[in-house]
Amino acid sequence: MPQISKRIVTHQGRVLRAALAGIAITLWAGCGGGDDNHSNGTDAASNETSSSSAMDAATDGDASDTPPAVVCNFLTGVATGVGAGTCIASPAICDGMADDTAAFNAFAGWAKGTWQASHKGRIELFIPPASHCQLTTTDVTFDGITELLVVGYGATLAGNYYHLAEYGMYQDRAHSVRLVSVAEGATAVTINPTSPTQPGDGCQTISACAALFSSGQWAFIAGVDLQNGVGFPINAGVFEYVQVTGVDATTGGVTFSQPLAHAYKSTWPTYIAQPTEPYSPDYGGPATLFALPATWNATVEWRGITFDTSNQLDAPGLSTTFRDVTCTVSGQGCFAPTLSKEPDRNYRSRFPDRTA
Repeated sequence: MPQISKRIVTHQGRVLRAALAGIAITLWAGCGGGDDNHSNGTDAASNETSSSSAMDAATDGDASDTPPAVVCNFLTGVATGVGAGTCIASPAICDGMADDTAAFNAFAGWAKGTWQASHKGRIELFIPPASHCQLTTTDVTFDGITELLVVGYGATLAGNYYHLAEYGMYQDRAHSVRLVSVAEGATAVTINPTSPTQPGDGCQTISACAALFSSGQWAFIAGVDLQNGVGFPINAGVFEYVQVTGVDATTGGVTFSQPLAHAYKSTWPTYIAQPTEPYSPDYGGPATLFALPATWNATVEWRGITFDTSNQLDAPGLSTTFRDVTCTVSGQGCFAPTLSKEPDRNYRSRFPDRTA
């Protein structure tokens, strides 16, 4: 199975290499072990300062160290920095009993509808130490926030929730198209909706399939179905993320910003070309180009927080990072397979089967 390498930064600041196999995140990067105490940049009794700056020195200059332009305090509802003011009209309580879902929704609404409308940059949601917040939702609450940092050293997020970043791959067969075979190093592909394995309920003409893609958009090119048409997101044997630079609705040509790292063949087998179950994705097999939502082009990082939920959590996005986080659940909980170009995992767990 092809692999991508990603630098993982431990909570002691050491840099190592980790192989992340397949489309799903299946290898958890350990964070060194021990139960170290972490400076959070603020007195535990104070709710007024952000904890992000003190932790920035722990790494060697990766993109996740970009300082926030604005910081929203989850308990006071006040934002400091660029565009300062009220970020949550009714702030969270985070006492372990009250439902704080409305406060999370209010923050997301302010970040997307107010702050991003007039400003650009990283938005931090600061959850003070000793906070015990409750989130109960099936919504993708933070979808649409292009640069998000959630800092919660000493804080816990409990409840019934699933989604920590953006929308990922569409769970349908209407956002993908088969391709003509393409060689490694190519900077363009040709869509082929007349392929016998093109989903019958997907796009059927060159113009309709070309309309799925636009310049600047990210897409996912893949081939070889490893799980015989089972599971979501799909588990492709060969894949990579590509940024579209141009689309020709007449010829079906789609160009990319970078050469392909792999070859993709239209003759690769398909196990289940026409699923009948509701919400079944296109599992591909032959060379396929999948459109990704515009909001997938986002950078999301969670720092220091403890996730206390029995659900599997996903975090799709261009770049997703979990630094110094803890999962309390055993078994199949914590992080589930997700869809991210630059996944960075660094977390601790109470259970030995959830670390590596």
